[in-house]
Amino acid sequence: MATLPLHIKSAGTATIGWGTSDDTTYGIVQSEATTPQGQWKQVKDHVGKVVVKLLYDTGTQKRISILLDSSKTAPEIGDTVTWDTVKYLCEDAPVTARNEDFTQLELLLTTTEGIALA
Repeated sequence: MATLPLHIKSAGTATIGWGTSDDTTYGIVQSEATTPQGQWKQVKDHVGKVVVKLLYDTGTQKRISILLDSSKTAPEIGDTVTWDTVKYLCEDAPVTARNEDFTQLELLLTTTEGIALA
């Protein structure tokens, strides 16, 4: 993520992020969302009331929208994808082509503390 362009910086906004990743593995990144995730287990009593909620693993989910470079191939579901030096598991990678627009790749990548990706 880049910093704000000089013409719109001020003392109060110097640390605000601007733009997306400059990773061009698959094309030009249009948007990306990073969401922390938790894996939870609940224990219920005899009437169904939750009495314990245990966080047993944490990870990150990334949704990345990319204008697909025509010389690149989208990853397959289950592939390990390295994005900004972090290894993720590819859970979804639909490619959408339209007659009046660029070909779009939507990546859904996840990683968890408990899984070591090769």
